[in-house]
Amino acid sequence: MTTGFRAWRVVLHGELAWLTGVVMQIAWPYREPMRGVLDSPSGGVHAWLHLDEAYEHCRQNTNFGVSTRLVLGSVGIAGRILEHDLGYRAELAYPAALYPSANQHGPSLKLVQALSRLYGCEVGARVPYPGPPWWQRMRTEKAQRYY
Repeated sequence: MTTGFRAWRVVLHGELAWLTGVVMQIAWPYREPMRGVLDSPSGGVHAWLHLDEAYEHCRQNTNFGVSTRLVLGSVGIAGRILEHDLGYRAELAYPAALYPSANQHGPSLKLVQALSRLYGCEVGARVPYPGPPWWQRMRTEKAQRYY
């Protein structure tokens, strides 16, 4: 099995929690692989070669710190796999490990442990999560100077 990295949105609803894609907000099933179809130029389940590329994907496709909960992790991919410059597209994928945050920008250890139990995957090492985009930080810093 090949391993890549990716980010997921965390959806919370009462006592329930699940992972969805950052762009395609489809819920990943518990304890079974996510299935993708490779019949289009962007089809399949995406995974990045390096964790920093998963960070960059998040920066381009989300508003950190506003209302989005994200978790980073490694993913095992299988079936038919297409390799690209920055990562892979695969027919099958499943979370291998979810990473708790080493700073204030990412998910808590408690949340990652709960998700790991639901998905049957490991709790990985703590990693630093990227902060809000520059325009949001600038607006926050400016507001703090005046209030």
